[in-house]
Amino acid sequence: MKFKKYDSASFNSLEGKSNGTGIKYRNQKLKWNNLDIPIIIKKKDDYAKEALENNIKICRILKKTIRGVDKYYIQLILEGVPPKKERTTKMDLLEKEKRILLRKLNRQRRANNPDNFNANAQLKKA
Repeated sequence: MKFKKYDSASFNSLEGKSNGTGIKYRNQKLKWNNLDIPIIIKKKDDYAKEALENNIKICRILKKTIRGVDKYYIQLILEGVPPKKERTTKMDLLEKEKRILLRKLNRQRRANNPDNFNANAQLKKA
């Protein structure tokens, strides 16, 4: 039997052997040691919602230090094939490029005709 010294600085992840024992994910909650911790899933994240329809094999708690603050995440290992992510179409790319060009044109127009625009970049009334 080997013992490992507990050091909170070296803790990066914690996982059980399956979703049925130890750390469990059920009904958008993490259940562990009589704790029910609600899990936040973004409302617009259709990919995550579709992926969670598969059976959960393993739950893992991850600790990440971001800008000096410890943040904890749950990582779920799922059965089955992951859902396909939506890809941007050519039409989406064209619309994005059009918006970029219109913004550039607006900036150029304000830079070349500063006396026709107010300080808040709105067109002066004639």
